[in-house]
Amino acid sequence: DLDDIPADLPPISRTDNVMVTQVSDEAIRLSGIDKAQYIKFESIVAPDAAVTMLSTNLSKAVRALTHLLDNALKFTSEGTITLNVSEDMDKMQIIYAVEDTGTGIDAADTERIFEPYTKLNQFFEGQGVGLTVARNLARRLGGDLLLDTAHTGAGSRFVLSLPM
Repeated sequence: DLDDIPADLPPISRTDNVMVTQVSDEAIRLSGIDKAQYIKFESIVAPDAAVTMLSTNLSKAVRALTHLLDNALKFTSEGTITLNVSEDMDKMQIIYAVEDTGTGIDAADTERIFEPYTKLNQFFEGQGVGLTVARNLARRLGGDLLLDTAHTGAGSRFVLSLPM
């Protein structure tokens, strides 16, 4: 992960043509989120997204989404984590939204959480690079990663967008 921290790295070639669900299925498997005993996990794939192909770098896209799922799992001690997969035809993007009922993030920390080595809570393991790496990978793939500041209720909602 340390190799993917600098924000000025070159774009990543998108030479893999895969089903949109291949990215989400692989990230779910790698994170083990579907086997967590203390939370409920849901994966909701919109019907149109389920039959859509994505031109990406599969391993890098999976890594970005895995970081989001790992992060949600780390900061959600009970409740639900939901992965919503959809497409935005206006922007020609695939959207992977990870929503949790965890501790949430203060509005003041919205951008700071994407800075390298930033940890808002010292009680949790990690180096504070997961969100940095996930955002950098998303941007190098031509997409983006944002914290949805309009999200209401408990927890957080991260939106990973990747170009079709």
